[in-house]
Amino acid sequence: MKKFTINQFKGSLRSSMMILSAFVILIVTEKASAQVAPTAPPAPKNPVSNSCIPETATPCPAGSFSASFSGGNYTGNVGTGNNSSANARKQGAIWHYANVANIQGQPINATVKIDTIYKATLSKVDDDNAEGINNDQHPDWFAPSIAPTEASSSSSTTHSGYVQFTFTFFKADIGDGYTDSAKLLGINYTHYDIDGTKSSGSGWLLRETGLVQDVPQLNTVAANAVTDLVGYDYYTGTKHWKGFASSTVTWNGTTSCSQVVASFKYNAVNNPVASISVRMGYYYAKTGSGYYGSTPRLYASKFGCFAFPQESSLPVKLISFSGSYQSQSKSSLLNWESVDEISFDRYEIERSSNGYDFAKVGAQQALGTNNAKRQYQYTDDLSAESGSTFYYRLKMVDIDGKSRYSNVILIRRDQQKINGISIAPNPVSNGMATIRMSASNTTTIEMRVVDLAGKVVLRQQNKVYEGNNSISLNNLGSLMPGIYTLQVFDGQTVTNSKFSVLK
Repeated sequence: MKKFTINQFKGSLRSSMMILSAFVILIVTEKASAQVAPTAPPAPKNPVSNSCIPETATPCPAGSFSASFSGGNYTGNVGTGNNSSANARKQGAIWHYANVANIQGQPINATVKIDTIYKATLSKVDDDNAEGINNDQHPDWFAPSIAPTEASSSSSTTHSGYVQFTFTFFKADIGDGYTDSAKLLGINYTHYDIDGTKSSGSGWLLRETGLVQDVPQLNTVAANAVTDLVGYDYYTGTKHWKGFASSTVTWNGTTSCSQVVASFKYNAVNNPVASISVRMGYYYAKTGSGYYGSTPRLYASKFGCFAFPQESSLPVKLISFSGSYQSQSKSSLLNWESVDEISFDRYEIERSSNGYDFAKVGAQQALGTNNAKRQYQYTDDLSAESGSTFYYRLKMVDIDGKSRYSNVILIRRDQQKINGISIAPNPVSNGMATIRMSASNTTTIEMRVVDLAGKVVLRQQNKVYEGNNSISLNNLGSLMPGIYTLQVFDGQTVTNSKFSVLK
């Protein structure tokens, strides 16, 4: 048995406490980031038309996924329940829906988890009697009732709140029907009746918001060309939320009129998804003596196609966005590549020191207005800036002023051991790829291949030497087609690079 001296024991204990402290800090940070208040949405639009613009009769394209969410049941650690059960409406509750769809003979079940309730009250999880504009019932819609708690007193000023739900799909005929996830193609998610209200005399307004988490499979976030909605997005930590905010006009019933509907379309080709996360929320502002109160508002959504008469979305697509610190010039060098710059105006470069509060540091005009690939580079001088960590994102602005944001990247001022990672070929088509990287010194690295669910599917250790290195990444032929992340761990930091696999 190995013996320890007192000093060795104390040193080991200190190391363990440091690791535990870091772990606790990580947990607290992650928990806190989920509760960050969303930024205020852009100013509301004046409605263009009060007459309902119905959806077109175009059917869903082949391969699209739709589902019916009705008859849900809550099953938790404290028993079963429905909308009248308090535990069923709490954060962390999971609802079960049986046989929401059938895909080529494969029955599909689903769960809906209440991830987060932020400055809101969930008074009803799913109303199967949600009324449409003509008093028609829609049991297939997922229709919660949410009250804006921060708008229920005269002391309230400006607040944002939401309830976050995660929909997860399972193969119904395997196990208990809720254990084997079903990765689906062609998911279409529609959020109905995103409207609002205001009282000019009392000086307050309330606007509904509908967003989804931005994931690689999310292809299109769209509204009708004639719409009451304004594009709205924000970050909580590293998670990006994209969608729309309403005007301040109320529409009758749970309307499906195109002016107040948002459509979210996911990849239908080779990048399946097993779950999506959405936020149904509100933005409240008060300038007078009155207040909205605590009356719940009915939200509604469905999984299925919604065909707008004139769909409007930002066409530019960002292929890549990366950056590195340049020690000689004391600057960040940002690189990005895009395609489909149709009716597109410019990129605005924004920087943050904490990952939440961003400010514009520069702009780059678009190089063209066609579907050709374009490459950009921007240098941000950091010589007068303090700190060692910088976050960057791109604001992509269309010629009519509509905009959306890129993902956030992190650049450190301190020297990294490993940088300049590239994967060739990308996409990988024959099960083999070469990793090229630059190392500041001789060290051992671990390479991990992570799928979209966050699972490590491959590991490989290699020794690298100071300077440029080329390493064969083995066993890629065993991977399913799709998008993966290569993580390179040098013992201190993890560097990520995305790649795709084809068959």
